[in-house]
Amino acid sequence: GLTASTAYEFYVRTDCGGVDGVSAWTGPFSFNTVCGALLAPVVDDIEAHATTLSFTTSNCWNTNSNSAYDWNIDGAGSTPSTGTGPLGANSGVNYFYTEASSGTINDTAFLHTPLIDVTALTTPSLQFYYHMFADGNLGGNLFVDVWNGTSWVVVDSLKGEQQTAQADAWSQRLVNLTGFTGTVQARFRAIKLVAQ
Repeated sequence: GLTASTAYEFYVRTDCGGVDGVSAWTGPFSFNTVCGALLAPVVDDIEAHATTLSFTTSNCWNTNSNSAYDWNIDGAGSTPSTGTGPLGANSGVNYFYTEASSGTINDTAFLHTPLIDVTALTTPSLQFYYHMFADGNLGGNLFVDVWNGTSWVVVDSLKGEQQTAQADAWSQRLVNLTGFTGTVQARFRAIKLVAQ
């Protein structure tokens, strides 16, 4: 009966029975309810997200990794390491990125989309823009996985450097999700290949 994506506070006390009464209240303690599924089609241009170098969750997107190599949100037109990545966002100013100067080779960073109900779509798809410039190095690999209710299924991959300069335009990717029904979730799985 709780509202999705909402912060709640609660207090606790012990009921010791009729003679001993109750303890004093302890708290407040807090928790956030998980995000509910969004109804497709969903468009997120990342502009409503706050820029950060320590991204964990925002607007039902979340990240986790096995190291310091992780996803963050830029809005200043450059990532912390110089000579790699784009000069700015595809549109607006904000975009998700991985920082290759952190972590070690083969580290993996996961960026999870919100849950999305694709029931109303006859041909569900995932569309996104990407910029993968690594100053002539191998860069990293990007995999797109979708949760099928039991396991993650790889539906797309981009391997190595895709742009040849920071000033290159972002490229659009369209991933067909025919066969996925009901509520789905996608994740972008970045694997670091080189040290920057």
